[in-house]
Amino acid sequence: MESTTDAQSNHARIHLARAEKFTLVTVGILQAIALYVVLKGIEHNWLPLLVSQVTLITLVLIVPTVFMLSLRVLADRLFWQHIGLLVLIFASLAWYSARIVTSDYFLPADHVLSAFAVVMFLVAFAAVPFLQSRLQWRSWRMDYPSLFKNAWQNTLTLTLAFFFILISWGLLMLWAALFRLINISFFFDLFTAEAFVAAMTGFLFGMGILIGRTQEHAIQTSRKLIFALCTGLLPVTAFVLLIFLATLPFVGFSALWHGTSHVSMAVTLSVLLVFLIVLFNAVFQLGDEALPYSRILNWLVRAALALSPILGVLAVAAVWVRIGDYGWTAERYWAFLAVALLALYSLGYSASCWLRKSNGWTWIPRINVGVALLGMLIATLSFTPVLNPYPLAANSQAERMVLEGRTANEIADKLEWFRFSAGVYGIRVLEDWEKNEEYQGIHDEIALMLARTHRYMRPRRPEIDEFELSVLINRIQGPAPGDMLDEQLTEEIGRHLLSQRCLQTDVECIGNWLDLMQTEAGEAIPESGYLLCVLDKTDRNVACSIFGHEASEGEAWTHMHQFVFHYSEEINQQIRDGDVVTRMPCARVLSIGGQHRAVTNFSCY
Repeated sequence: MESTTDAQSNHARIHLARAEKFTLVTVGILQAIALYVVLKGIEHNWLPLLVSQVTLITLVLIVPTVFMLSLRVLADRLFWQHIGLLVLIFASLAWYSARIVTSDYFLPADHVLSAFAVVMFLVAFAAVPFLQSRLQWRSWRMDYPSLFKNAWQNTLTLTLAFFFILISWGLLMLWAALFRLINISFFFDLFTAEAFVAAMTGFLFGMGILIGRTQEHAIQTSRKLIFALCTGLLPVTAFVLLIFLATLPFVGFSALWHGTSHVSMAVTLSVLLVFLIVLFNAVFQLGDEALPYSRILNWLVRAALALSPILGVLAVAAVWVRIGDYGWTAERYWAFLAVALLALYSLGYSASCWLRKSNGWTWIPRINVGVALLGMLIATLSFTPVLNPYPLAANSQAERMVLEGRTANEIADKLEWFRFSAGVYGIRVLEDWEKNEEYQGIHDEIALMLARTHRYMRPRRPEIDEFELSVLINRIQGPAPGDMLDEQLTEEIGRHLLSQRCLQTDVECIGNWLDLMQTEAGEAIPESGYLLCVLDKTDRNVACSIFGHEASEGEAWTHMHQFVFHYSEEINQQIRDGDVVTRMPCARVLSIGGQHRAVTNFSCY
C-alpha cells in the first residue's frame, strides 16, 4: 500500500540547503520576538487600536508558520508570491474581524476573535498543502498524491515541533532547578525572563520545523505507524455506526429526537462522522490499492460509508431545528457550517460506495479536494461582508424579541446578548430600540446595558429622576431610613441597580449606618459608611451594598462593595434591628513612599 505513496514522497522530496535551514530557524526566532513585542505594545498601549493589534498578531502567527512549512528555495519567486498573497488576504480578514468589535462603546473582542483565530488556523492549515503542491508542480494542479503527502507531513511536523518545545523547556527547567538546589538562581532568572522565553521558544519551534522537514524517514515511519493504528480502528468505527443505525428502527427516531438535546445529538453524531472520515482517509490513502481487509470487513466499511449520510442529515437537521427554535447566533452559524461540510463528505463517500461497479473509489480524491476548497472559501467569506454571521445573528434575534410574556431576567439576558455577543451589530440593535417607541418599556434597561463596560459588572444607572428619587427615599426603612440621608448619598444609591429592587413593592429595603472608616490612630469614624440591604422572601440570598468615603473621592459618598448573605429570618431581623457590626482586618495596611497596599481583607472572627 505504501509503494505509491513512498514513490511520490521521493519525487517530491527536496533537500534544504544550508541557507534555507538557517532561514527556517531564524524566522522561528523572529516570529516569537515579534509576537513578544506586539504583546508588550498592547500591554503598554503602544498599539491602542484593536484593528492594528489583531492584524499584527494574525500576520505574526500565520505567515511565518506557513513560510517555515513551505520554504523550498529562497530564490523562488513563486514562493514569495505566495507569502505576499497570504499577507494581503489575512491582513484584510483580520482588519475586518476587528472592525466587528470596534465601537464607541466598550466591546469584549473574545467572542469574535476566538472564532476568528480558530477558523483562520484551519484555513491556513488547509491551504498550505495546495501552496506546497503549486511550488512543486509550478501550477495550480490539484495533484492528490502531493496534497495527501503534504497534509500529513505538515500535521506530523507541527506535532513534532510542539513536542520538541515541551521536552526542551522541561529540560531547561530541570537545569534551572538543579542549580537552585545549590543556591544559584542565575539560570532560573534567565530562563524565566520574558524576552528569553520568547526567543528560546521561537528557536525551538524553528528547530522542530527543521527536524520535521529534514528527517523525512522518521516522519514516514511515524505516518506508517499511525496508518497501521487507523487500519485497526476503522472497522470498529464502522461497526459502531452500523449497530447504532440498526438499533434506531427498534427504539424509534423519536427516542433520538426527543430523548436528548439537539446540541448533544449534533455533536455526538458529528464526532462519529469525523472519526469515520479521518480513519477512512488514513487507510484509503491514495486509493491505488484495495482496502487491506477481508471480504467481511471490507463490506462492513463500505456499508458504514454508504449509510453515513443518515448521520450527516440527522446532525444538520438537529442544528437546523435549534436555529428554528431559537434563531441564528454566531455559534450556531459555525455549527451549521461544520455539520453541513461533514454531510457533504458523507454524501460523496456514500455515492462512491454505491457506484462500486463504476470504480466509485476514484471519486474520493475529488470529493476531499472539492469539499476542502469549499470549506476554505466559506470560512474565509465568513469574515467579509458577504457571509458575515454577526449581522445575521443580530437581525435574527431582534426579529424574535417579543417583550410580552417575558420576565425581567429573560429580557436582561437577551439585552446582555445583544450588548456583548453580537459585536457592533448588537449595539446598533440596542440603539435602534432605544429610539423606538415600541420598546419604550425597556428604554431604561437598554440605557443601563449600553452603559456597562463589562459583561459581569454591576451596571450603574446613568441618571435617576426626581420622582424615582422621592419614591426611593420613602422605600428605604430601618435604623437609617431614606429621609435621614443627605442628597448626595441618596443619588449615589440611586445610580446602582440595587435601587431598582428597592422600588418594588414586594421587598423590604433596609438601611443601616456603619462605623466603616477609621482615623490614622485606628479610631472608628461614626456613620462613615452606609449599608443598604434588600430583603426578598422569594430570593434565597440577601443582597447588600456598602457606600462610604473613598480617600480619592474626598468627602463624597461612593459605592464600595456589593455582596450577598444566605437568606434566613434571623439575618433579616438583625438587619432590621441594626444589629450590624464592623470588625478591623487582621493585617495592617502596608505604606511605602505614600503608596498603600492592603495585605488582606479577612476579618479576625
